[in-house]
Amino acid sequence: MVLHAKTKHEGVLQSIEIDDEVMRKYVKLTDITAKPGDVVRPFTGANMSLGNMFLHFDTREELDEIMSHSGDWLRIHLRE
Repeated sequence: MVLHAKTKHEGVLQSIEIDDEVMRKYVKLTDITAKPGDVVRPFTGANMSLGNMFLHFDTREELDEIMSHSGDWLRIHLRE
């Protein structure tokens, strides 16, 4: 999963929050290259990513359920 700002959102990165349960159960590796204070621009390609996160799911249904609600467990906080 590529981490990036939402379309049309830009600002200065304050923090990236990942829900503890999702982190514990599904996230196997994170490689977040952006740091607090970095300027974040809307995602237009790989060069605009904040980093990568590798997740593991036991079933396709589990993958679909968790990923369809990523806005509930992954929060990228920006200030303008």
